[in-house]
Amino acid sequence: METVEGTVSKVYYSSGGWSSILLKKKGNSFTRAAGSIASPTVGASLKLTGEYHDDPKYGLQFKVAESAEKQMGNKESVITYLSSGFIKGIGYATAKRIYARFGERTLEIIENSPEELAAVKGITMHKVHRIQQAHMENKSMTELINLLKPEITEYQIRRIYKKYGAESTQKIKDDPYRLIKDLDGIGFKKADMIAKASGMSENDPRRINACILHILHEAAYAGGSGHCYMFAESLEANMEELLGTIDADAVAAEIIKNRDEGELVIESTGEIYLKQLHSAETEVCRHIKRLLSAPLCNRVPENTIAEAIGEVEKAAGYMLEDKQRDAIGSALDNGISVITGGPGTGKTTIIKAILAAWRLHAKGNPRLKEAAMLAPTGKAAKRMEEVTGNTASTIHRGLGYTFSEDEGRMSFDHNERDPLDSGLVIVDEVSMADIELAKSLLRAVGSGTRLVLIGDIDQLPPIGPGNFFRDIVQSPKVPSVVLDVSHRQSGKIGINASKINNGAGPSAYECDDTFKWVSATKEDIREKSIAEYTRLEREFGRENVVYIGPMKTRSSTGVESINIEIRDQINPLPPVGNAKEIKVNSYKNFRTGDRVMQMENDYNKDVFNGDMGFIKEYDSEEEEIVVRFDDGSEVLYTKKEAAKLTLAYAMTVHKAQGSEYKATVVVCNSEHYIMAYRNLLYTGVTRAQESLVICGDEKTLAMAANTVRPVIRNSKLKERLMAE
Repeated sequence: METVEGTVSKVYYSSGGWSSILLKKKGNSFTRAAGSIASPTVGASLKLTGEYHDDPKYGLQFKVAESAEKQMGNKESVITYLSSGFIKGIGYATAKRIYARFGERTLEIIENSPEELAAVKGITMHKVHRIQQAHMENKSMTELINLLKPEITEYQIRRIYKKYGAESTQKIKDDPYRLIKDLDGIGFKKADMIAKASGMSENDPRRINACILHILHEAAYAGGSGHCYMFAESLEANMEELLGTIDADAVAAEIIKNRDEGELVIESTGEIYLKQLHSAETEVCRHIKRLLSAPLCNRVPENTIAEAIGEVEKAAGYMLEDKQRDAIGSALDNGISVITGGPGTGKTTIIKAILAAWRLHAKGNPRLKEAAMLAPTGKAAKRMEEVTGNTASTIHRGLGYTFSEDEGRMSFDHNERDPLDSGLVIVDEVSMADIELAKSLLRAVGSGTRLVLIGDIDQLPPIGPGNFFRDIVQSPKVPSVVLDVSHRQSGKIGINASKINNGAGPSAYECDDTFKWVSATKEDIREKSIAEYTRLEREFGRENVVYIGPMKTRSSTGVESINIEIRDQINPLPPVGNAKEIKVNSYKNFRTGDRVMQMENDYNKDVFNGDMGFIKEYDSEEEEIVVRFDDGSEVLYTKKEAAKLTLAYAMTVHKAQGSEYKATVVVCNSEHYIMAYRNLLYTGVTRAQESLVICGDEKTLAMAANTVRPVIRNSKLKERLMAE
């Protein structure tokens, strides 16, 4: 092993503690070095330990095993630092003049007496300010990197600096756990590592307090647990898993402190809530009761409803059953009503009849506004438009969302003070709405308006907290109609979905040209299922087909690897195909024509988690990507922003929920046994409209259909609705 010393002249790449740099050694010779160098900055003096080797691409370079930063102060390092380009307008000659005047005191002068720099030829007071500002920012970033590496990534460190500025290091030393609340992606474990490294005691109240809030937040938002509250015993048990032995009195003291400071709400029966979830749950209850008790504006006459039903029956070619008629009447005659049922049970027909009655009624009431049509996802909203002919939008867009980056929260234009300007609001796929989205929706529905909530109670619960739809369906206070007869005439999808929902396995499936079961083992399921996908893609088109699996990874049909294989088959690069390669980063690449999905909300671009589209264009010179989403909008991404996209030929059931496709491939075999339960299989199956293929072995499919995993979520909404 050898040792080399010098100053950093250029940083080629740096991430995760590994860097590639150009090192300027004594005598002005240069060496390219790569390896274990944590976040180097130009001008920094480094001592590197390692060995030279001949890289096939870069030639002779120094392979770094260890690195240490030396204090900057010598002439060469200071001049290199000042002229490195991070201070606009300071070149090598100016940097030499600054050092010639102040010598080893140069950095001290910049920090404490910057006005003295104006005595140097070519430096104005404006430039003085720029020099100090750039240096202090660089110094703060360096301190931050030294404090947080390797627990926190460079990207996160830059976000921290953007949030706290020059005070970043001190703020984090004062309370490392503030990072959990202030920045997404930094959880308790990372903050705890930083706290331990800085010498914080394991029994420090700040640590206990952060752990309490972390566990309540995880119970509500992480992994689909969806709990609105916890009891103290469960909270303490979870804390012990993270912290080891804990002092129950210290925990109780912090819980009370959080209650007094408004972070938590503790009910008289012992439920401990995050304040925002308690507010959401109680407010949802209040708004439901308000809508139920408020007199309706512009009642729709029974003869108008009958006329509308007649129109719909004539167009459909069959008579509506009694439950469908009840649902239509209930929707138009109550401030809030619920319609639930599986595929083919007539929900779409009911929506058409409700809208027909509303239009007929509006003819005699010219001031009556068109119905507002909403859904949680863009895909579901688009389908509402297609089947009804009425304009529909996502709930967020319909309510007029605004996101404040400074405050880190969303607000809506429509609320109690400015409700939606319609006497009828219809919301589809409501099973996806968590308690917080339900609160925002209900706030925006004025008293006297009819709110119609439609969904399938047997699908997966929302990813977020609460179980809003199931709670109101099961509440005797809210008028509900449960549709349980399949009217789908085009094939066996709805019939078999109903069989699955009643616990039947493959032996009971009824197959036809719309429904196919392909028996497959874990050895051949990948090949068979991809073959079925490509067949359906040729028949229905890329945007109309999806491959659905229970898992992202950990199986031969994990959707991450399936996405790559499907893409390679149907969207190949030249010379086989015409796709253009787009390398986003070291682990992700796309191609023009790829089916993609947005993975997180981006309020500036007006795209949301789950929105889907195609990569339409790529400008390699500007490094910009254009995505055309399914709603017709076209959105520009930089390569860095494109990291928020993922391939979407295949997806998990949770990601597919709320969307329907003309054709679907659903996989389920012994590799997926831990995910083999009924509502997961049922939700996947019910995404198909015209053609469905299930690939799997009979034993696992039968087990999935027969395994009911109870949806147990800590929620008091039903109980609150029953209270007077």
